[in-house]
Amino acid sequence: MNDGNKISEHTIKKFDLVAGYVASWIHKLMNNSYCKEVVFIDCMCNNGIYKNCGNTVEGTPIRVAKIISEAMKNYSNKKANLYFNDKDQRKILELKGNLPEDTNNFKIHLSVDDGNDLLKNLKDKLLRRNDLHYLLFYDP
Repeated sequence: MNDGNKISEHTIKKFDLVAGYVASWIHKLMNNSYCKEVVFIDCMCNNGIYKNCGNTVEGTPIRVAKIISEAMKNYSNKKANLYFNDKDQRKILELKGNLPEDTNNFKIHLSVDDGNDLLKNLKDKLLRRNDLHYLLFYDP
């Protein structure tokens, strides 16, 4: 873990809020017949592991991946695609080791790019479908 990833209490609260929202969001959408797939995009995910007062804290990508991975066990006829991106290859490699495994209906896509370029690359894939719903997280 990068020792430079020290965080404050307000950042931990942000992680809690995002995780709580995603936990409700995933079930609400998966329980509706019009939604066949969810997409979560984190444009600046970092490595997902932080330190606070000597304790290890999981960040947004790890929390979200665990929540959605677990939820998808109940929705085998639907899909979830998660896109985690950071400009630093080392951070993505570290993150990769802390994420749940892909399954038939749950897939994590990792990239090293500028967040804006990631969105440009995903734009056509996302906008031409009306049976998927996505949540974009773009927080430096």
